[in-house]
Amino acid sequence: MRVMIDSNILDRLDADTEALDELMNRRDIMLMVTPAQEREIAATPDQARRDHLQGTITQLCRRLALPSPQMPLVVKVPVRKAESADDTIVAVAVAAGCDLLVSEDIDVLNKALAAGSHAMDWKLFLERVVWGSKPRRRKS
Repeated sequence: MRVMIDSNILDRLDADTEALDELMNRRDIMLMVTPAQEREIAATPDQARRDHLQGTITQLCRRLALPSPQMPLVVKVPVRKAESADDTIVAVAVAAGCDLLVSEDIDVLNKALAAGSHAMDWKLFLERVVWGSKPRRRKS
């Protein structure tokens, strides 16, 4: 399962070492980030925090390549003037290739849902995906 995580989920991972350890060992869940999340983390003013979050991305996530501007997307995501372009990129990236978006930002979740993607918050992700879908070992 390819799971796009929003930047705010990195904070949740940082606070939940049990979930972080579980996700590091799961091969059925691939966490994805876009250049938007990488830019947001790179702009973190606290260098120690920035280094830590970038380390988490490096260890745990893969970069989702966004479609080129010349290749039009079939997905249409509504954008209002006051909304961030990076939030829209997250929704488009999910629609373009991930199975699920996980975010704590209700606007980002709504954009992903409006684009026809599956989306949930951190708590639901833990309950249903991380702990609820844990692969079972075969009996010998």
